[in-house]
Amino acid sequence: GYLDATYDEYTIDIPPTDFSGNRLNYAPEYTGHLGTEYTMTLDEAFLTARLDWSYRSDTFFDRSNNELDTQEAYSLINARLRYDAELYYIDLWARNLGDESYVTGQLINPPFACNCRTVNVGAPRTFGVTLGARF
Repeated sequence: GYLDATYDEYTIDIPPTDFSGNRLNYAPEYTGHLGTEYTMTLDEAFLTARLDWSYRSDTFFDRSNNELDTQEAYSLINARLRYDAELYYIDLWARNLGDESYVTGQLINPPFACNCRTVNVGAPRTFGVTLGARF
């Protein structure tokens, strides 16, 4: 995906600041996603392997677009292996296989007296098992 999201005209009086031409908050210029899946038959069940890759270019968390308030571009890789029978399924899955460190959101100058930033970080490498049944 390509997103051309910039402020055409944006100024504030106090303090006098011109944000015109800056990128909008939380609006990366480029995003991408690729996925591949392969399924094979095992007797009366199916075994499916899936691999996904996603990408986000630099993302600004503030209208000023300064470096401190920016998440640099990053990629995530997720995988899943599913055994799917008629009455149940079992998934073995992994998210963020590369253990990428990234920020998903940031609150700048929150309404506290600390003059600080509060950030939400993305999940680290995570593994799991999902069991399901059909009735």
